[in-house]
Amino acid sequence: MNATTLVVPEFHALLTLLILVGVIFLFVRGKPPLDLVSWGLLVTLIVTFQIFPLEDPVTGANLLDAPRLFAGFSNPAMITVVGLLIMGEGVSRTGVLSVVARWIQAISAGSWRRAMGLSLVVVAIGSAFLNNTPIVVIFIPILLSVSEEMKVSPSRLMMPLSFASILGGTCTLIGTSTNILIADYMVKTGLPPLGMFTFSALGIVLLVVGLLYLIFIAPSLLEDRRLPGGGDPSGNDRKRFTSQLQIQPSSPLIGRKMSELLKEEILQKVEIFRVVRGELVDFRPPFDEVVLKEGDTLLLSAGVKALKKLEWESQSTLAPYIPGSRIQEKTEQGNTTLAELVIPSGSNLVGQDLSQARFRNRFQVIVIGLCRRGRAVEGRITDETLQTGDLLLIEGLGSNIDALTRNPDVLLYWGVHESVIKAPKAPIAGAILGGMVLLAATGVTGMLTLATVGAFLMLATRCLTLRQAYQAISPQIVLLLVATLALGDAMQATGAATWLANTFVIATMGQQPWLVMSLFGLLVMVLTNVISNNATAVLMAPVAYSMAQTLGVNPMPFLMAVLFGANAAFASPIGYKTNLLVMSVGAYRFGDFLKAGLILNIVTWLLVSALIPYFWPF
Repeated sequence: MNATTLVVPEFHALLTLLILVGVIFLFVRGKPPLDLVSWGLLVTLIVTFQIFPLEDPVTGANLLDAPRLFAGFSNPAMITVVGLLIMGEGVSRTGVLSVVARWIQAISAGSWRRAMGLSLVVVAIGSAFLNNTPIVVIFIPILLSVSEEMKVSPSRLMMPLSFASILGGTCTLIGTSTNILIADYMVKTGLPPLGMFTFSALGIVLLVVGLLYLIFIAPSLLEDRRLPGGGDPSGNDRKRFTSQLQIQPSSPLIGRKMSELLKEEILQKVEIFRVVRGELVDFRPPFDEVVLKEGDTLLLSAGVKALKKLEWESQSTLAPYIPGSRIQEKTEQGNTTLAELVIPSGSNLVGQDLSQARFRNRFQVIVIGLCRRGRAVEGRITDETLQTGDLLLIEGLGSNIDALTRNPDVLLYWGVHESVIKAPKAPIAGAILGGMVLLAATGVTGMLTLATVGAFLMLATRCLTLRQAYQAISPQIVLLLVATLALGDAMQATGAATWLANTFVIATMGQQPWLVMSLFGLLVMVLTNVISNNATAVLMAPVAYSMAQTLGVNPMPFLMAVLFGANAAFASPIGYKTNLLVMSVGAYRFGDFLKAGLILNIVTWLLVSALIPYFWPF
């Protein structure tokens, strides 16, 4: 193809581009669920190239047959990612970072900025070597405690926490799965393999500049949202959960007037929206003449402490009635505990109501509250369809809640995880991780070997169990990676990547390679904020390589633009899981991420554009 002439893509390339457009549309839309889109993408590719085979001109074999498209399941990068996920789970389960978190909390009294700064540094360093989701989980209650003690809004602390973890992941090869996928693509194209610290110099520059922005500038850009509630240092009582209180036969509230109860201490920290009686009677404020009866349901909102206090003192039950279940089931569980779940982007639960989600049957827990962007919803929680970023307050046995830790449909960020930490194993887990990093830095062997051996040692030394290891391997991530790897192969084999690269070069005709690279990196950053960072990396890497070939320059600058651009998911809450983790606890709106994150995206883009040619000349 002539690089100076825009032509219609060839038939197979056109088919692949149409599939690419369709899958990006579904990723952005968020429906259907991410894993279903991934399966659909694989099936579409297999059927398409079975009906319209891409034949090898020499042998006549189909270059994109089913075995080739399913090869992602045995891809070295995939196996490496799985091994690192298991190692990260072992480190998380042994509480290596919890000790550091408590130390920060102890020495930071009197200065919330110092506490935040130290926390962000530790989070960034940890994220350079571990999965950043459990690291953010550990530090959320630490910074919430700082927020409470030093009278600063959590909205000024939570977003910087998430962004620091993302920046830390850009500092080493194992910082994110995105880095490993780019490294694997480079090996397949015959380029020198990336080492553990090949791009660390640029990553550290971005990290230092980013931390200065997050500590000294970003907090002032975020609105001071002080949510009503108590002072629980875990932050559980800061958020307003909508809940439903079912009046039981033994409740002292029976026969009492609502107008009187609203003046008493029992309801002082509770907001009552409605009193529902049966299917037909529905009282709304003011409740002047309403006398409570057995079976009445109070629709209300409050913090966690206030909700549980009300449940105890009213001798009633916090649990919505769902047809087909018994309200009394909650009280039969015995010694239960509370936890909070976030609904992540791509979850199968998005778009379902609580009856469809079947938490009781599937997970053996009961949803007793719903919080949306730090606020209550004024209505029955059973009538609400779940949305990305929703926060659910659940109650159940500790073992059942712990089983949700690695369920791809939810993110557990407050609950029983602290009680299952195996602290005596922390030195062993730390030694395994340190040994892997040291061997990787010296280049003794490849990351595939180190990750699989490290995962085995975590199991052999009982830093975690086999069940916990299996839970660490997210089927959703595996499916997404396999499907996007297959699409990436199709783009390369059919020439779709070359066509996209040539089109971009034509659009920037006559410009210097560094400017073309810079604009391409900007495109990658936009994509990563609306679809998965891993998907962005896999899909854009072939385009970057083809673009360098078209321009006749070193492909490394373009591939590094993809690596750093795909990791820069700052301007959207759906761009990265950790953004969703902090969304509710910080009471953020979508615009807050755009306001504070867009500046960090622009700074990152400018630094990457200026420094990539210095580290990797064209």
